Amino acid sequence: MNDFFFKGSSQIAFQKDSAKISYDIFWKDVARACNHLESLSCAKGTLLGLQSDDSYRVWVYLLACSQLQLIALPINPTFSTSHIESIVSGFKGFMLLEDLNLNGSDIWEMKEPSWAKPWLCILTSGSTGRPKGVVHSLGSLVFSARSSLDFYEFSEGDSWVQSLGIYHIGGLMTAFRTLLGRGCLLMIGDPSQVRLRLADYTFNFVSLVPTQLHDMIKNKACCSSLRQAKAVIIGGAACPPSLIQRALDNNIPLSLSYGSSETGAQIAATKVGTKPLSDNHVGQLLPRRSAAIKDGVLVAEDGGCYLGYYGDSLIVAGTAVESQDLMTKHGQDLYINGRRDSVFQVGGENLSPEDLERRVSSFSENYHYLVLKMEHSRLALVPQLVLIGGEKPQTVELIEWLEDNLPKFERPHRIFWDDSQYAGKKLNRSQLQSRADSGDLNLIWEKHV
Repeated sequence: MNDFFFKGSSQIAFQKDSAKISYDIFWKDVARACNHLESLSCAKGTLLGLQSDDSYRVWVYLLACSQLQLIALPINPTFSTSHIESIVSGFKGFMLLEDLNLNGSDIWEMKEPSWAKPWLCILTSGSTGRPKGVVHSLGSLVFSARSSLDFYEFSEGDSWVQSLGIYHIGGLMTAFRTLLGRGCLLMIGDPSQVRLRLADYTFNFVSLVPTQLHDMIKNKACCSSLRQAKAVIIGGAACPPSLIQRALDNNIPLSLSYGSSETGAQIAATKVGTKPLSDNHVGQLLPRRSAAIKDGVLVAEDGGCYLGYYGDSLIVAGTAVESQDLMTKHGQDLYINGRRDSVFQVGGENLSPEDLERRVSSFSENYHYLVLKMEHSRLALVPQLVLIGGEKPQTVELIEWLEDNLPKFERPHRIFWDDSQYAGKKLNRSQLQSRADSGDLNLIWEKHV
């Protein structure tokens, strides 16, 4: 318990610009949040939505919820009231709190938390549909955080850049790791600002998505900062092999990360500074993490896994997470071969969009790639390709590459280009599928029979 609370220390826990907050002040702020929550007289087990553009205050109130046996739901500050209502319409006992003030008394006797009870509800990205409310206990997230700390040999006083919002499982676990490791959380700001401000900070760890790495590696100052880190952890999407090689060639201590909201973020990773064993290698299981392959998909079962999904009531799932990822496992190393829920047939051949996206990414690291399905009069379904970001692609060059590198059934019948910026965000597959179906994407090539 004392190891968790780490009170009475002047060591820096948080830094935002020139402002620094010690662990002593941090826990006093948690006490203030506890007193504010107690004044609201919320029933135990209330699902409390926390919405603010101040990540520090959201984190403080998240921990305060554990003292009052409330289930905390951090919410993206850009979500409108109507958007929130649409997401939580099936969630029983929901209450939204936007006044995250720290004005009250800092006197509060910290009690031993209920490590195994529901404490946090985190929304999935909704990349394949409506977001789910994934429920974790305090104990499951502590388990996950300690596993990552051990793998990366995190030392007391190390700093970690928070490049994702605390409403995202990746951003939340960055905060958890620094808390348990007695380190410093560097709050740079909005994910889109990380590239612009990273070079102003000295840090030991940073978690990025591939787009952020792609943009930073072009900047000499950012590249220099990344080289000084103990680890630059890449997750959230598949990283193009060419980008991995460029990072390693620039002596950036890269580590690819694999996991989900249900597994408490990271469950596997590649060793720092080493190339993946193959293009579909996602890394080795982290210390104390456990997973097996059953019916071709990954099933994780250990102390870092979720309790279930939130709905009218908590749907308890035990400690097992059955992924939709088609995987193989050799020793402790995991290899991804696509997703079970997205595979479709083209003329009797199985096509995995994720596997195809990974291979098409070799064309150019300047884009994100998404493979979507479309109806076809003869073949029932065929693939279409969306290139996202960068400059408008040269279609002749792209078509030649596709013909040289893909079997006929995998070649897209339509190609779109979307110049949207997705820095720090996960692509929404279902949203882009709807845009393609409705003709709302920029069509740059179509196969004519």
